[in-house]
Amino acid sequence: MDPAKVVIVGGGHNGLVTAFYLARAGMRVEVLEARNNVGGAVATEELIPGFRFSTCAFRLWGLRKPVIEDMRLADRVTVRKPEAVLRLYPEDRSLRQWSDLSRTAAELESFSPGSSARLLDWSMFWEQAGSLYEPFVLREPPSEKELRERSVEIGEPGLYDVLRTTNMVSLVQDHFSDEAVQGAYIAAPADPRQPGSPLETAWASIPLEEDWAGLPVGGMGALSSAMAAAAVESGAVIKTESPVKRILVDDEGLAVGVELQDGSCLDSDIVVSNLSPRATYTRLVDSGALDPQFLKRVNGILSTIGYLKFHAGLREPMDLSRYLGPDYDPNAASYMRITRSISHYVSAWEDSAAGRPARDPVIQLGTHSVLDPASAPPGGHAVSALVAFAPPELEEGTWDDIRTSAAESVIDRITEYVPNFREALVDYVMFTPTDLENRLGMLQGDIHHGDHLPGQFFIGRPFPGSGGWRSPISGLYLCGAGTHPGGEVSGSPGYNCAAAILSDRCQ
Repeated sequence: MDPAKVVIVGGGHNGLVTAFYLARAGMRVEVLEARNNVGGAVATEELIPGFRFSTCAFRLWGLRKPVIEDMRLADRVTVRKPEAVLRLYPEDRSLRQWSDLSRTAAELESFSPGSSARLLDWSMFWEQAGSLYEPFVLREPPSEKELRERSVEIGEPGLYDVLRTTNMVSLVQDHFSDEAVQGAYIAAPADPRQPGSPLETAWASIPLEEDWAGLPVGGMGALSSAMAAAAVESGAVIKTESPVKRILVDDEGLAVGVELQDGSCLDSDIVVSNLSPRATYTRLVDSGALDPQFLKRVNGILSTIGYLKFHAGLREPMDLSRYLGPDYDPNAASYMRITRSISHYVSAWEDSAAGRPARDPVIQLGTHSVLDPASAPPGGHAVSALVAFAPPELEEGTWDDIRTSAAESVIDRITEYVPNFREALVDYVMFTPTDLENRLGMLQGDIHHGDHLPGQFFIGRPFPGSGGWRSPISGLYLCGAGTHPGGEVSGSPGYNCAAAILSDRCQ
């Protein structure tokens, strides 16, 4: 019997992971990528002459150990880690959160006496939350019953229900009383007041592979290139500039191949889509091949959370002397955040929920060139910002209408904290949710292929009864971030999809 032929639509990092495992198992795998480079949201591009940026994902933290080891990524990629997260505040105040808890405690006490009293409790809570989730990452999604059983197993019987029913605001306020310190610890995919908002932070608390938390040398695209090399060595074929027009489904409801934009067709036994569930089912599959009720649920997947991606080339380092003194270590500028308080975070979300860019956004800043000097010309710096929040659709007008004003607002806001930022600016590029959709096929600029919100985690991803990696069409599978366990650069959806295909083929 000839080995199964597999076509994978999209060469994002999860598509490359799936390609590697299926090719290693002896299948004939062909990856079709629309752009001229692999990686999708995990890519490095020279957006400004002389400056190279990690275009979308710009921080590595969640890559799973089996993926690292099986693809021999440690032999192919070097990762450099920021020493700390530097929090910037008005009035020249700053706070560093180190990986060393005792060092962070000392910094907290200096910043706000008494604020470290419950830091250990806070850290232990999230360690337990990560431990709750960890066994279910590289496998079928857990039921609520399994999550409650796991809570008992780790000695915290009510943990899952706490994560499911409480909200991030109450958790933060229970541990820290200083508003500025609360700003350093508030985190949520959207409204931090929403019950269940801690579920996403629990996903982010899964124990890290410490050597794989930071920025790959060469940017995030270096990781995708390494994954592509591993897939090719295992026998996969990767074709760039090969956009797929549609997935072919025969009269018996079987996926039998794909049609490319140039009109050519490729037959296959299995089709895997690295696109989001909505993009796959509404743009690549003829509507007649799917039950109308299923399509209705597909269109009901929530994608309400959007961001701006802002990339800047600077002719000189960012001036942080007001916070760190004149002789500070440049590594301190490798990763920064601007979140002054819970109310700051909430106001940014409320603006976005009302259909307008956040007037006072929450900003994550990464300076690629501190960790990877080759990403900028001598003396220059490549800086990227993730700006929260940006509505996928504006209440008035379009993102193209307000691109310049929105970018100027981001520059003004950063300059309030980094006084030489505007003066040092060589040029910038900003991607709106519309740009992310047009460039990367992420509908509404949804980087997670479906919000990380209660009801869209675990067996609810992308929605209850959806089949996860499997689809209602026999032979069609999904391997992207819209499947369990969700977004970020973990490789987990791709790993899990391959496992599902191999399991199905053995039955």
